[in-house]
Amino acid sequence: MIDDFFQEDAPAPQEGDDALVSHPVKHTLRGDVKRIVYQNEAGTYSVIRMTNEKGWEVTLVGAMPGIMEGEHVQATGHWERHKEHGRQFRVTSIEPILPSTNEGMERYLASGVLPGIGDVYAKRIVAHFGEKTLDILDNHTERLREVPGIGAKRLEEIRESWQQNSSQRTTLVFLQGLGLSVAACSRLMALYGPATAEIVRVNPYRLAAEVDGIGFLTADRIANRLGIPADSPLRLCAGLVYTMEDLAQQGSTCCPKAPLMRDAVRLLEIGEEQAEKGLETALAEGKIVRESIAASTTEDGELFFLRKLHFAESALAKAIAILLRSPSRRFSMNPAALGQGFRRLNAMQRQAVEYACNYGFSILTGGPGVGKTTVVSQIAAAAAQSGKTIYLAAPTGRAAKRLSEATGQEATTIHRLLKWDPMARAFVYGPDRHLPCDVLVVDEASMLDTLLAASLFQ
Repeated sequence: MIDDFFQEDAPAPQEGDDALVSHPVKHTLRGDVKRIVYQNEAGTYSVIRMTNEKGWEVTLVGAMPGIMEGEHVQATGHWERHKEHGRQFRVTSIEPILPSTNEGMERYLASGVLPGIGDVYAKRIVAHFGEKTLDILDNHTERLREVPGIGAKRLEEIRESWQQNSSQRTTLVFLQGLGLSVAACSRLMALYGPATAEIVRVNPYRLAAEVDGIGFLTADRIANRLGIPADSPLRLCAGLVYTMEDLAQQGSTCCPKAPLMRDAVRLLEIGEEQAEKGLETALAEGKIVRESIAASTTEDGELFFLRKLHFAESALAKAIAILLRSPSRRFSMNPAALGQGFRRLNAMQRQAVEYACNYGFSILTGGPGVGKTTVVSQIAAAAAQSGKTIYLAAPTGRAAKRLSEATGQEATTIHRLLKWDPMARAFVYGPDRHLPCDVLVVDEASMLDTLLAASLFQ
């Protein structure tokens, strides 16, 4: 459907609707980009004013990387109505179409797509070359010297900018042709730049490891469209890694060979020989780690890990060993000063509080209702009484809230405690920057996964 949302019987928002009312029927619009109202640096979100073929002004929102003012575009998506901003078109795919009329070419060239070319020079170029203007820019840019005022320096700037813009348009069309959303195209182009198309053609399975929101199955569909065979070493290697990731999602840090091969054959619809080849490639490239276990109950005494999980498990063990070997940060505990709360504890609970005060690392465990939370509250009270800085944390916000209520002190999630930096994709606190506290209490530690536990203990 094209533009029929503008008919009088188009659905309208009703009183009490949410801020955004969406009509997910698919539509296609064509028109000229009049103005880019907003565009973030990554190109993952834009607000664009477009005049469609009927002359109506339309607001486009969504990921629209590389779109320039003056371009003629075809956009696919659906209509929304925002209470503050009114009717707008949510773009799911967009394709720039170069203008064909002299007027359209003048607007396009003057839009900023070429450095140093405004209205005056745009008119001169189109007046001189007419309908051949775009062919001149594509294939014969040296002829722009025929236009008065365009010298060697400006010519080189125009050539470089036009080639870059042309490459971006071509890449966007290529990626969307592979079934990728505009948002995914934006992420790819922001990450890989001018090399995006070549990287995708050579090894689409890289995307699964390097691009947020693109997993193995999406990369596999792209590879299929590119004609990469099912028994390609690239696919077999990526497929074994995907199988290990699937097992990790089910809670397995590592896996014996037999179930790994079985799952790979089933998930990837390949033969056992192909699965073996994929595993050997993944091992050779260091994406999967093999470890011999002397006391293993597996048939061949081998376990296989994803590299990141093997590193995390090893780092976690080393960090705990360091805590156990290091001199403890003991602090004195005055039972009398702790009052009735401590006196109500039984012998084992008191011992747990004393151990926490006298050892660098201790684990408090037990079934429901045995008083773990009560013990933790007394550990926190003892640390506060001794003037020690204590941090309280838990894996989830709900668990942190319960810990805070039990101790009367502020508790936070582990992610907030370690301060996740989305730009660096790492925690601020780690092996090279330790938490500035004397005592750390982590509640519900059994909920920690290996990666988060390794980050915390390091």
